[in-house]
Amino acid sequence: ATTAKKNLPPGPFALPIIGHLHLLKKPLHETLQTLSAKYGSVLFLKFGTRPVLVVSSPDAMEQCFKNNDLTLANRPPCMAADYLTYNYTAVFWSPYCPSWRWQRRLIYTELLSWKSIQHSSPTRMEEVGCLVRGLFKQLVVSSSSKSKYGRAEKVAVDLKFLFSLLTNNLMMRMAVGHRLVEEQHAYTDMEKQAYLELVKVIFSGLEMNICDYLPFLRHLGYGGMEKTIQRTNRERDQYVQNLVDQVRSSRIHSPPPLNTGHHDHELWKGSSLMMLVAGTAIPSFTLEWAMSLLLNHPEARKVESRD
Repeated sequence: ATTAKKNLPPGPFALPIIGHLHLLKKPLHETLQTLSAKYGSVLFLKFGTRPVLVVSSPDAMEQCFKNNDLTLANRPPCMAADYLTYNYTAVFWSPYCPSWRWQRRLIYTELLSWKSIQHSSPTRMEEVGCLVRGLFKQLVVSSSSKSKYGRAEKVAVDLKFLFSLLTNNLMMRMAVGHRLVEEQHAYTDMEKQAYLELVKVIFSGLEMNICDYLPFLRHLGYGGMEKTIQRTNRERDQYVQNLVDQVRSSRIHSPPPLNTGHHDHELWKGSSLMMLVAGTAIPSFTLEWAMSLLLNHPEARKVESRD
């Protein structure tokens, strides 16, 4: 029997088994931009066994997330999600179901509501103030150290670390009422190393890997990837459990949560982890990219300073 050929968007020639994996080079966004410029704003690729739709125009994005929202509501399973989403109960990986709709409604009506955003405004201002004070202290230290020519030494500023610290401290204050790293310790080498180790535990193994695109490699234990994810997830689970316990103890007099139809313990741990990841990593990356663009476009920086 013959099957009808699917009406797929254009794309480059795919190799057997690996599909278009051989075309992917770092940085990935530049590779996809090059392919989109050649084949169009809607591009079809095959990452091993996974069909991938690359969308790079506002009109196509609107078609995806407005007219075809339900079609794209589910995410494909992957090795990382098998361990970090607590049985796929976390809102960002949960299948489209009543629990997902309940969590989404909770996020939009409570966490991201205008009232909630206004309530957290003083906290955000305080944390930005901490960031500015930290930068000023680094400037004072660099000004006090002179080069052999008598000029002040220039000092490199690790904005990636500072933005990550800012967003993590902000999320922790909103969740449990205290910073992840206190201001007086934030810029010591020992505290910075401890913080980076914690961030590594939280964010390690979140990305998809080659075993998700070529499943037979997972069955062969390729590269020990799954064992590494399992080991990291045990450490991450301890941290998330401690976070959930702190939230529950701080709100012991609050009314009990609604019954969502899932095991509440798994749901709260999965949602807490996903909110921590989304609320820290994405804003931190956005700030880093925005600063990079401003530094590379002096004319835009002048307009920003004037505004």
